[in-house]
Amino acid sequence: MQQYGEHMSSMYDIVEKWGGFARAHTPSLVDFYEKKGLNGPILDLCSGTGTSSLPFLKLGSNVVLIDHSPSMLEKARTKLYYYILKNRATLIEADVTDFSVEGFDSFGFAFALYDAMNHLKNRDALSKCFARVYASLKNHGYFIFDMNTRLGLELSNKMEFFDNQEVFVSERGIYSNGMDTAYIKITGFIKTESGNYERFDETLYNRSYEMLEIRSMLLETGFSNVHFSRIENLEVPIENPEKQPRVFFVCQK
Repeated sequence: MQQYGEHMSSMYDIVEKWGGFARAHTPSLVDFYEKKGLNGPILDLCSGTGTSSLPFLKLGSNVVLIDHSPSMLEKARTKLYYYILKNRATLIEADVTDFSVEGFDSFGFAFALYDAMNHLKNRDALSKCFARVYASLKNHGYFIFDMNTRLGLELSNKMEFFDNQEVFVSERGIYSNGMDTAYIKITGFIKTESGNYERFDETLYNRSYEMLEIRSMLLETGFSNVHFSRIENLEVPIENPEKQPRVFFVCQK
């Protein structure tokens, strides 16, 4: 799976589009978790800097965070230091297609946010990730994740900018209907201790899938119920997912 570099990790929580996604969407996950009366440890896949784990830790739940990027996990380690000391948060550097959580109880809830599943390189990688999550969940546990639809990838075909006194970032989305992969070209400048600005460049990839195909893959993995939803109400299924720019999958074992 694609790794975020050190510069992007250092800026991730500063750039509102990136770090703000978790801050805006995690409350709905917490609400779902509480309404369903779920228990047991929580699995945060592609956890990044740990922003989404923090509200669950504050609730009293234990969380295992998995990410393939050492620099993102280093940011999470700083943010969650108190909970790590209390053995409430565990950080694992691993690819989400091939991770081990031996030694932990089965998880009542798992989630992955902000295009994480679109970043996996192909259908085989998705299948492996789904299988690992399924094996890690308790019976009747839930796995929730979001994906960009083809409409969402088309809407990302534009230029965006973010800047303040510390950083400048330009983000260019490249996608047209029929492409298997959308490309996001990122160029940033980050202020160094000397007062100069250091440039970095990254290219991110979002793979394009039909949402019904992903649902079929999840059911084939063994999930007993899978529905599409919007983040505003994860319990309510929606039809015609391809008409949404972003869809949340709610999967129960």
